[in-house]
Amino acid sequence: MTAPAQIPASAVPSVEVHQLFLPDVPETAIPSDMRDEGGSVLLTSATDGIVELRRNADGWWVSRRWTIGDPLPAGAFGMALYGEGDLVFVIVHSQGVFKLQGRSGTWVEWPHSGPMPLVVGMALQRGRGLWVGTGATIGAPNGGAAHFLPTQGEPFRIRIVDRQVQPGGSMLVKESESVWMATRSGVVQADTWGRLRLLSTLRVQTLFRNTKTGETAAVGASIQRWSESEGFVPVIFEVPFREPHEMGHPIDVVVDNQGRWTILYSGGKVVLLNAQRQFEALLDAEHGIEPTSRKLLHLPDTDEILIGTGNRGLSLLTRRAANLSGPLTQTGKPSASHPLPHHFR
Repeated sequence: MTAPAQIPASAVPSVEVHQLFLPDVPETAIPSDMRDEGGSVLLTSATDGIVELRRNADGWWVSRRWTIGDPLPAGAFGMALYGEGDLVFVIVHSQGVFKLQGRSGTWVEWPHSGPMPLVVGMALQRGRGLWVGTGATIGAPNGGAAHFLPTQGEPFRIRIVDRQVQPGGSMLVKESESVWMATRSGVVQADTWGRLRLLSTLRVQTLFRNTKTGETAAVGASIQRWSESEGFVPVIFEVPFREPHEMGHPIDVVVDNQGRWTILYSGGKVVLLNAQRQFEALLDAEHGIEPTSRKLLHLPDTDEILIGTGNRGLSLLTRRAANLSGPLTQTGKPSASHPLPHHFR
């Protein structure tokens, strides 16, 4: 049986994707963090440092930029994270965490002796301190841990010997005393009492929490949402028009303020679900999605999504309100069935 053609761009009236042309932003920069108050965005380029964007009525503009020597150290840069006040934290691979304040910078003092472990992720617990996830390396074979660096008081770490449970990079603070970490074994919760708890049992690459609605999602080996009564439960839907190998696997996710899901796949595809978690549309290069897209960042004030490619700059995805009871067909109307099964079903 021949599969139907993919939805043309003109048949997705509720979605717009625009490339952002900003001459002062490296094409390698990807979105890293968003400050809820003020609407500023941090971008990270592994080789070219950190950029802060703001937006006004005339569009996006670069408000600050930190480069090697001004005042960043030489190195390869990972995620950047807003701290309290004017602080910005930056992962410098194989070296540690660097702290920026205004135009000055200094290393975050590492409280533990021995070789520096591999820093893979960070999460801010507002008013309390900074969670840092680390993994083991050849030089630091016991480096896997969740570290809490409090604003006041003594830092501590929770050692994690099993590499399958060590932090993988994505971390979020959902409760006042704990952090959730994406790992090869699933979502792991670590708390300030030194306890670890496995919340899901499938590999997780990325965690997301909507700061306005509290909706929490996880993607990796599957797509899951958090239920206060059931824990993590699978999100099941059908994707027509593509064979599974063309999609790849889910690498990032956003749930917007209206409850709609945007899921980025490693194959450079984006799947849109409505607020009932039903398939709405499949987007790819025809719709402006770069094949190398690798990171989503939700802008809660406008409900838009920044997409970082790692080598082709930034795009902005806008989903306008749409009255859809089911997924879009080629004519843009709801459809109740699909000829191709979804590969996560």
